[in-house]
Amino acid sequence: MCPSSERTDPLRQRLLSAGRSLLDAEDGGNFDPASVCAAAGAPPESLPRLFGDWDAYRCALLAAMIDEVRERVARITSNMPAGIERLKLALETYLEANVQRPPLRRLLSDLRFTPQGADLIRGRVAGFGIVLGVELRTLGRPHPEATARLLTAAVTEIAQAEHEAGTRVPALRRTLLRYLDRSA
Repeated sequence: MCPSSERTDPLRQRLLSAGRSLLDAEDGGNFDPASVCAAAGAPPESLPRLFGDWDAYRCALLAAMIDEVRERVARITSNMPAGIERLKLALETYLEANVQRPPLRRLLSDLRFTPQGADLIRGRVAGFGIVLGVELRTLGRPHPEATARLLTAAVTEIAQAEHEAGTRVPALRRTLLRYLDRSA
């Protein structure tokens, strides 16, 4: 995790915002260090000075985007009682965020084979599994950790399939939700 001073550095935030804007552009074709610095109104040496290298910058951007999804899920489910419906809504919200944010999936795909990206993704997937395990344990589900691992793998695969399809894959989502209903 970034030290808090890094998260609040105005230039760092401008560079991350510029990257988001460029990624959100229709084709994302101008997403490179020079374009990010130009869009942020920052000198070209800013990005390597603040992030180290391009992969580290993209990892910071990916981490921020994943955090936004996690915060959205928490916000949407925060007033619901613990239960299968809250878990289903959380998983649906996560999957929907991935469909609505192609740049998120694109960064995940691009970074998964870089050392920094693989570490980031592995950590976030592990955290996702831990949260699911806690939720399942709270619900009194049998084998909560094993079930959480299976759910994590399923959600990851559904998100990837939807990224490749460029849209929701309802059959996969229905299967996931039926599994949750039947594994009670």
